[in-house]
Amino acid sequence: METLGNKTFAFARECACSIYNCCDIRRSDREYNAVRDRYMAEKVQWFVDHGDGSVIFINGHNGHIGKVNSAAYDCLGRLLAQQMGGRYFAIGTDAVITSFNSQTDDGFEELRVENQNALTALAGKTEQGCYYIDVEAAAEDDGWNSILSDKQRMTSLNVSVVTAAKAFYTIKAVPKDMFDAMIVFGEVSPTTPDQSYSAQIS
Repeated sequence: METLGNKTFAFARECACSIYNCCDIRRSDREYNAVRDRYMAEKVQWFVDHGDGSVIFINGHNGHIGKVNSAAYDCLGRLLAQQMGGRYFAIGTDAVITSFNSQTDDGFEELRVENQNALTALAGKTEQGCYYIDVEAAAEDDGWNSILSDKQRMTSLNVSVVTAAKAFYTIKAVPKDMFDAMIVFGEVSPTTPDQSYSAQIS
């Protein structure tokens, strides 16, 4: 520790903790979701404690990053909201049509699902086909407040979804309770590697 320094030791120690956490998650059986999200929240807190104070961006589906639980366990977003209060800002997403990469035994295949609700219905009325909404500011308008206070199905995909049944790729929640802001699209597609960039670094 004296040779390498405190920062290097702290990072090495956290790497060892990550290995333990992974093993604990794998053997958690029925508690898998709760254990996984608890360790994710702890990992975020570690980066906050050891970082330089800059913004940390977390990419995850709505069921992970929402500030209230959408299932019967404490999700990452709820845990972070409890720990950090107003410092945690959750931005939800939804789309009328979502194309995504679904994991298979041989790799991935592109699938497509659709979702209609009061929020996605407005995406097609914008010039760009998408919009950003600040939930707190929008809720001051009676019309928007009614939409944002209504429990509705919002897209929440993970890599193993292979069915077109809405219950498997949406969560039912109140946007106003779940998010600080939302970005709603008409249509989204999977990200793909930039081949020109890949060629430059290979």
